[in-house]
Amino acid sequence: MTYIPPAQRRRLEERSDGVCEGCGRHLPIKDNGDHLFQPHHCPPVGSGGSKIPYPDCQLVVLHSSCHRQEHDKGCPHTEEWVSRLREVYVER
Repeated sequence: MTYIPPAQRRRLEERSDGVCEGCGRHLPIKDNGDHLFQPHHCPPVGSGGSKIPYPDCQLVVLHSSCHRQEHDKGCPHTEEWVSRLREVYVER
């Protein structure tokens, strides 16, 4: 799994508002109060996504099950998520 620095994880968690950006369900909460999620690269690193440092605009916040399903299915939502993230970061 890719290392994401704590400050960046907090930014991603704030952006997602504690919700999986794949299915829309609330993310589980860890003992320390942070949300449990796995960042997914859009586009995947193997398909031209950025290497370290990973920009926030190329990471999607997913439940572990959504993340696993995305990879098992060959990352079918990449174009949709890239488009959505581009809109989020252009608006800022």
